[in-house]
Amino acid sequence: MGKRTRPRPAPAAAAQARAGAVFKRAGSLHGRVLKPGTVKRYTAHVKEFFRWCRRTGRTIPSSTVAFDTLLCAYAEELWQENDSKSVLANTLSGLVYFTISLKQKLPGAWRLYKAWAKHEPGRRAPPLTVLMMQAVAGYFAYQGEKRAAVMICTAHHCILRTGEMLSLRSTDVTFAGTLCQLRLRETKIGQRLDITEETNILDPWLFRAFKKVIKFVYPGDVLVGMTPRAFRQMWASAVKAVGLPQSYKPYGLRRGGATAFFQHCGSFGRTANRGRWGTEQAMRQYVTTALAELAADQHQESDNSTLCGWASHLHAI
Repeated sequence: MGKRTRPRPAPAAAAQARAGAVFKRAGSLHGRVLKPGTVKRYTAHVKEFFRWCRRTGRTIPSSTVAFDTLLCAYAEELWQENDSKSVLANTLSGLVYFTISLKQKLPGAWRLYKAWAKHEPGRRAPPLTVLMMQAVAGYFAYQGEKRAAVMICTAHHCILRTGEMLSLRSTDVTFAGTLCQLRLRETKIGQRLDITEETNILDPWLFRAFKKVIKFVYPGDVLVGMTPRAFRQMWASAVKAVGLPQSYKPYGLRRGGATAFFQHCGSFGRTANRGRWGTEQAMRQYVTTALAELAADQHQESDNSTLCGWASHLHAI
């Protein structure tokens, strides 16, 4: 019996097979709309937006009008946190890329982006001095929220973003002798660079207070001991009680902390490293603007007796 040979495919079938192999290597059509680097950037910023929603207790609405309103709130926080306007642009463009039905359905968020580009750098939430921060934290301690009070001090001391402070959990803390290290998961820079950032508590009093209150935190629970919404509501009450204007927001902890650290060490480089800025240039503008605002601020510790009175409640921790 002769050697059996495999039947040769018809010319049309062979051409179709080759074409199929080419398209398989090329990937999906949707993946060819933008360059891979752009898609990667959009993906990172869209994920960052949804993490912000989760941290702040916000739910994704079903209507595009309400979704636009939610994005406006996100834009305001990015602005107050002195983030780059490119973060907002990449977020909005990424949402439209992944969900084309959102195109031209987010007028409010895009309007804020245009306003940002027009008025940058603008005025952020005022920085809190050490005494202002201690007074606000003292109010929280007076109300029985000692964990939140310690976290307010920690945010100022470690130059934390508001979201980082509210999302820190007991499993993110490591004690080694007199060192307390905090692992900052899902931070802005960390997510963009695919790393886990870290910072240390260096102040002896804060170290002891932190170690004391963490004993009462369940494993895996958030250290602040409150929902983001409850924290912001009590913050508004605290600012009013200690005699500060309502313009003083939680974002001011990072601004004030960076300013205080720079005034202590006199080094932009060390401050940028402590606050985990991507570039020293961005931090330099951040601090110099805050210093100018402190110099012009009429409310800066104008009533030290009231602030000191509230700050004294921290001794109860």
